[in-house]
Amino acid sequence: MSLIYRRYGIGKLLEQMLARRAIPFQWQQVNKKYAPNHDSVKLITMHSSKGLEFSLVGIPGLGAALKEDEAVEDEARLLYVAMTRATHELVMTCDGMTAHTDKLKRAMTVLDAM
Repeated sequence: MSLIYRRYGIGKLLEQMLARRAIPFQWQQVNKKYAPNHDSVKLITMHSSKGLEFSLVGIPGLGAALKEDEAVEDEARLLYVAMTRATHELVMTCDGMTAHTDKLKRAMTVLDAM
């Protein structure tokens, strides 16, 4: 399993939560590399996730405001990279509505109707 996040602050919260619950994890941003076969949750940035695959991927923190120098189109491409790391199951959480979350919500509504 991997938790793929956009911002360092989200990664830090995930690290604290997993440590409190004694869930084994490897944080790529701190360790700089990890053992893919190690039985643990992998904490990985969206940028670093490119080329990797996990049966279960969680993407927390959708809905966070973009920084001034971040283009919506670039963020959409980055989110796509993170979403496509899942080979079996994808779970995303959101705490606010943005252009991304609104589009995702509409797309999922259309898929549910099919």
